[in-house]
Amino acid sequence: PRPCEAASAGISMQSGQSAAISRHLSIPKLCASENSKIEDIKNMKKQSPPKPNEIEKLTEKARQIIACSNEIAEKLDHQMLIPEHILASFLDDKDAHIRSYLEGITEKFTILTEKNNKALAKVPKVNGISDILVDKIVIAIISTAERLAKELNDSYVSSEVLFLALLEVKSNVSDLLNSFGINKGNFRELFYEKRNGRNVD
Repeated sequence: PRPCEAASAGISMQSGQSAAISRHLSIPKLCASENSKIEDIKNMKKQSPPKPNEIEKLTEKARQIIACSNEIAEKLDHQMLIPEHILASFLDDKDAHIRSYLEGITEKFTILTEKNNKALAKVPKVNGISDILVDKIVIAIISTAERLAKELNDSYVSSEVLFLALLEVKSNVSDLLNSFGINKGNFRELFYEKRNGRNVD
């Protein structure tokens, strides 16, 4: 079965909770919440105190993507959530939501998935982990998604904005997507065209 089919909810954390490990976030395994907050994720950074945040929530689809990413990392015995897990979640999404945006750019989704899976296969496995840590690049992706949502005057961070942030933040995943002709410029254009001026409220 697809990992995303079991990941129907987002990450739930107590606001202001501190991580024990510097430069990373510690998140519970697939806890369910209707009020998953980006603030709750970012405020777990050891170096940064909690800050007020106008963009508080992820949409249901964005929560599913994040939860599925976490589940993929857990199933692969990976200690850290990295951009490759997020891309795997988008590519495995049973609704093919992001694919609908990319059909005009590439049809090589099988090859893209295979290359991302090969990258994930190279990640060291750690047995018996109790929490999944979050890589600093993923933190940057979340922060970028939040900024982009603000620029769009959205009250929620959508999965489309999360994917755009995945393209905007430099990483092996953004490089991989660029190699398939998927970049922040053409995805933003498609996204804005389909959005047609609507906001996520």
